[in-house]
Amino acid sequence: MGQNGHHGHQNGHSNGAIREPLAGQDGRSHGASHAPRHSSYPRKSRERGDGVAKRSDRAEVLDEEDRDFMRKISSLKKITIRLGSALGLVVAIASFYGAVISGFEGWKFEKALFLAFTVLSTIGYGNYAPDSEGARVFLAIFTLPGVVIFAYALAQLALVIIGIIKSLRRWLGLVQEVKPPHIGSRAKVLADTLRECDKDGDGTITLEEIESSTGKICAMLGMDVSKQTFKAQEEARAFIENAFNEADFDGSGDLDMLEAMCMLCDLVKMREIQQKEQNQRDQIKGAIYSLIPLIVIGALVFWSSQESWSALDAFYFTIISVSTVGLGDLTPSEGGVKVFWYVFMTLTLGLMASIIQTLGSLLGSISARENIAGNSGDGKRDNDASVRSGRRSREEVRVDMEGDTPEYILRL
Repeated sequence: MGQNGHHGHQNGHSNGAIREPLAGQDGRSHGASHAPRHSSYPRKSRERGDGVAKRSDRAEVLDEEDRDFMRKISSLKKITIRLGSALGLVVAIASFYGAVISGFEGWKFEKALFLAFTVLSTIGYGNYAPDSEGARVFLAIFTLPGVVIFAYALAQLALVIIGIIKSLRRWLGLVQEVKPPHIGSRAKVLADTLRECDKDGDGTITLEEIESSTGKICAMLGMDVSKQTFKAQEEARAFIENAFNEADFDGSGDLDMLEAMCMLCDLVKMREIQQKEQNQRDQIKGAIYSLIPLIVIGALVFWSSQESWSALDAFYFTIISVSTVGLGDLTPSEGGVKVFWYVFMTLTLGLMASIIQTLGSLLGSISARENIAGNSGDGKRDNDASVRSGRRSREEVRVDMEGDTPEYILRL
């Protein structure tokens, strides 16, 4: 028994010695089998989350690229439709008038079309004229409406060309796109701007708060003063300070929310007017940049195709034709040069019409601004009395603001 006990003890000890490592191994293996699952789950979850975020970012980039591509395609379609419509209208009305004249006069269609084009474009070279009573009656009745429709078609064609030129200049970095004020939800934008200006939250805005928020106000108006010179920034601050003083109806030195809202509304209105004038200037520049190369090309083509013309004759004929003076001492001959003449005159007359129309609108805006500035001088003499009485109208505020517009704002 002793031996058995001894052996039992040894076996027990041996078995225990054997079992303990196995148990330890089992414990370690069990711990190892569970620990990785607990420790790797957050990492795998984060990796899956990062993967989803990256895929989402890539999807957003692709979506933005797709949207940008679709916008370009849509813009190209619109340009193509407008260009085709304008050209179709020009060809249709000239062909209609030419067919009617050809029927009355018994001329070839080419000759009648040339006369119709010179009549509708008001060039009137005078080398052809109707002899039949029917053609004369037709032109006497339908010349004026024909000229109006023809001018409209040419102007639409010119707008497409100018739009293409402006897009090219913007793409080349020659001109910056004028950003309109953020007025899609005007009340919310103005309220948010005023809330940011009211630093202490007392419901009133002081001049110091306005001056410290000049950047926010300029950003709301679509003006980036950070890229301007120090002088331009000071002029912007002075402009806003002047608007503050004009909006302070009761002369208290601060603005309540109603007065501040009136001030911002006037600033937005002024910004809209200035951007309209800037767009008119850009449109005139685009038309001129398109017209000058066309005149040079036209003069060269006429000089090379008309054997009896000198370089001076070709340049003289080009200017006389584009300006619609049409003296008639020089006219294009038949053949390919006359086809070029039709295309050339269609493009250049449209650009000329656009320049004249836009220049008239711009001069009207400048004249109106000068009149407002002149009238504001009379209003300023009664400014103190009207402020003290508290009955100063918003129209007086707008007049004074427009009259005091600094050079910085006029250049925007």
